[in-house]
Amino acid sequence: MKDIIGMLASFEKEIDSNDSIVKEKFEIIRTPADASLVKVQRDLNMIEPTVLDFYETANGLAVKWKAKDPKMLANEMMGSVKINSFINVVKDWSGVVFFGSEPDDSPLLEFFPLDFFADEATVGFCTQEGWRNSLYLYRFDNELVSLQVTFHSYLQLLIKAKGTFYWQYLILEIIQKKENEVSKRIKKYLSQLFPDFSFAAFEKLFNQLQIK
Repeated sequence: MKDIIGMLASFEKEIDSNDSIVKEKFEIIRTPADASLVKVQRDLNMIEPTVLDFYETANGLAVKWKAKDPKMLANEMMGSVKINSFINVVKDWSGVVFFGSEPDDSPLLEFFPLDFFADEATVGFCTQEGWRNSLYLYRFDNELVSLQVTFHSYLQLLIKAKGTFYWQYLILEIIQKKENEVSKRIKKYLSQLFPDFSFAAFEKLFNQLQIK
């Protein structure tokens, strides 16, 4: 996971040198999470392993940037990443993720948000048997949508997509083999802010990292 921390540091430099955007926040919590808490979860073997790898190296990540051009901003060209500290991930999410009416076998009861990039959406992991190997997008609509990647892969793709608001919809386009309104918008505008961004390159990386 140290390779990801290095990639994130390079990503911050890229944002700092980009005259088309304003960096509002870029914070990597480089102090690892509580080792005993991570070990307990490692021993239980219910959390996607690279999630724990990350928290053994760092304890959170926050990225916020926005386009200077008002037209770009009106099209939600901004960056939003909010990976919480481990203790604020492995907690009781009742009343937020699920409510008392949820069936006993619902995977939402064992879903833990990792990246709260929007008020109305998050990406996290699920500890229910059969759901443990992937991360999921949750839009608070009673459905977990598999992104078919581990957390380590998710972070690589996040950097590739510049942490753009709702960049996860680029993954959904690839999985569903159908362009969506969000992916269409990102593909149209992101390369104007970051000339090195290419959806073809993003798709190639996802295909390499995708859980088969």
